[in-house]
Amino acid sequence: MSMLPEYPSDPIAYLVRRKFGDAALTGPVSGIPEDEQETEARLAQEMEAYRAELQGLEEEELFARAYQEREKEAHELKELEEQTPFYNRSNAQANFEYWGRVPLWSLDEAIALSLGKNPFLVTWRVSPVSTCWTEWRD
Repeated sequence: MSMLPEYPSDPIAYLVRRKFGDAALTGPVSGIPEDEQETEARLAQEMEAYRAELQGLEEEELFARAYQEREKEAHELKELEEQTPFYNRSNAQANFEYWGRVPLWSLDEAIALSLGKNPFLVTWRVSPVSTCWTEWRD
């Protein structure tokens, strides 16, 4: 299951990043094409206006907004994980440190490991590449 990052120590930076994405992290960019400079300037103004709005809030309201946004982020992550096939989730990835110490692998375990998958979870019966898997087994 995906884990949310820790609660933000700076709720203003967190809320600005959630609203404006990576643009909030980079700041002004030099050397952008002339036709994009106006858009970049407008985005910078919008970020500053939003940051000023947040700075003007009472602390209780600011933290309430950050909490609400965090709940929204958790919901988005949960939906994303539910849409991700189980074999692509983080717990389906192979733990090579463990499997490197196992003295003997079955053929199915070797195939799963060659795909970078956890043999306990991804088998030829449930793999999206089950037809290829069957060929490899033969």
